[in-house]
Formats: sequence, C-alpha cells, structure tokens
Amino acid sequence: MPAARRSRGRKVVCLDEEQARLLRQWRVGYADPDALQLWRGSEAAEAAAYAFSAVAQDGGVLGRVEPAEAATIAVQAQAFANALLVRHIGDGWWAAAQFVVATLAGAGFAEEAATPEPVAVAAEREMRGLWQMARRSYPQFDEATGRLAADAALRLGAGLAEVRRPWDRVIALGAIRFAADSVRGVTSVRGVKRLPSALRDPEVLGVIEAIRGYVAATGASPTLVRYAGGRAVGAQLALGLARDAMVLDEHLRDAVAAGKAAPSAIFRQAINLHGFAIVALHRALLLRLPIEEARQIARAALAFAASLAADPDGAVMPLFPEGMSPVIANVARDARACLPGHR
Repeated sequence: MPAARRSRGRKVVCLDEEQARLLRQWRVGYADPDALQLWRGSEAAEAAAYAFSAVAQDGGVLGRVEPAEAATIAVQAQAFANALLVRHIGDGWWAAAQFVVATLAGAGFAEEAATPEPVAVAAEREMRGLWQMARRSYPQFDEATGRLAADAALRLGAGLAEVRRPWDRVIALGAIRFAADSVRGVTSVRGVKRLPSALRDPEVLGVIEAIRGYVAATGASPTLVRYAGGRAVGAQLALGLARDAMVLDEHLRDAVAAGKAAPSAIFRQAINLHGFAIVALHRALLLRLPIEEARQIARAALAFAASLAADPDGAVMPLFPEGMSPVIANVARDARACLPGHR
C-alpha cells in the first residue's frame, strides 16, 4: 500500500449549491453514521466502501484518527471514489465521490489523488464492496446495489441460473426491485426523487427476460424471502415486494400487448404469494391502503389460498416468522371481508 502524507491542517472543501444539495441527499439516504467503526471491523472486501462512507459524511474524520489509519482510509476511500467516477451510478453518489476526492487532496493526501489505482483495480474494489453491501441489506436494496444487481442480471442473462447461492438470489431480487423502481421513476422504496440511474425500457424487459429464464431453469421463486421482524414489519416487507411485482406485471402485460415480450405468470404468482402473506401477517394493514390496492391484494390472497387448497403439496408457501402457521381458511375469510358484497 503506498504511503500517504497528511498535512497539519485541512482545507475546507467548497461545493457549489447543486453539489451541496446532492451531497446532503446522499448523506440522508446512504451515509452510515457508524462507518468508521464498521471500517475498523470489516473484511477486506467491504473496507473500501466503509472508508468512502466515513470520509463522504465527515470530511474531518482523517484528522481525528491515527496517521496509519488515516493513510489506509485515504487509499481505500480514493479507490472507491475513483471507481464511482468512472461508473456513474447516480448524481448523489457522483457528488459524494467528488467530495471525497477533494477532501483527500485538501487533507494532504494529494499523492493518492494524483496517482489513483488503475481503473480496473479500483472498479474491482468498488464492486466487491457493493456486493457485500447488497448481500448484507438483502432483501432491501438502495440505488447503487440495485443497479449493480440489475447490471449483473442483464450481463448474465440465462447464465443467472448458474450463479451459486446466495448470490443468485441477491442478483435476482435486486434486479427485480431496481427494475420496478425504474418503471416507477423513483430513487428507492422511499421514493424521495427521480432515479438518476434508472433502467431504460429495453433494459427493464431484459431484466424480466433474465428472471424468466432463471425461474424456468431453477424453479426458484426470486421474491420468496423470510418475513423477519414480527408480523407488522413482515407485512410491510410483503407489501413492498407485492407492489414491485404489480408494477412489473403491468409493465410486462403492456409489453406483451405491444409485441415486445412474451407473456409470463411469474409476477402474478409473486403478487398472490405476498398478498396471502399480507393478510395472514397483518390484515389490518389493508384498511390503511387505497381501496383498489387493498382489493387487489385481497383477491391475490384468495387466489393463493385457492391454489393451496387445490395442491397443498405443490404450492410454494410464504416464509412466515418462526412458529407461525396460518390457517388457510381463516386467511381466505379475512381476504373476502375486504371485497365488495361480503357479509
């Protein structure tokens, strides 16, 4: 690792108004307040991402750690920033990377800033860090890890079925969730702004085709996840996954009508599965949803209950919290209560 030089002081990094706004948004959405401590306890594959996060959220961090630590953080943060700057994944990340590069130079680490790692090495380091972040946050994905998974699905295509576990599921679900966000045009499940790195329509259809091939080859259900964290939290996760499937199911139907894609039931099956889970986990959640969405979920729950009754051994069951085994008839009854004409 090259030696780093640190000056006695640090220059204040000046950003224009737009850069400052984007950096603030990045910090709200992605910065980890424990990044420095996480960096100290991280594996090599994750260290660069945490080093980058530590500097991006607090430019003075290098002046508060020991020189040896500061040197290592600087090299790793610079490498991660370099990779982001050559692989533009969003305006917020771009602004954060520019801030990191300027902060390192202003703190006296100009040698690293002037002679960064080769692009291929920096990109590989960034990719390893992002993949570890994606695995850790699964089944939730932010803009960076979602785009990473979508790119992988597009690149692999039918080869996604050959990826070893758990990475096949990370790629498949991350690609699905990012494709759904791209269709919505939002930056994340929170929907705070338009998605800068959204997939174009042909890419969304490419992701759908890759997922279709993956399901056909493996028989896996890519949106099947454990509803951890209790009934209410699990129901919110199921709702998010159901909404993603609804968005892609509608998008696929429009593409089929336009002659751009072949029909598939994979997203309808996901809607039914998660609809059943929502009613089973926390049926009161339906009362807080728009009436049409609540009815759509109730119909999905009934459809899944019917499939269980018809083929109890062949259906894929939702992964409920440990110890929970809902009665199918009770879930169907609660779903019917949300539909017109119920008495």
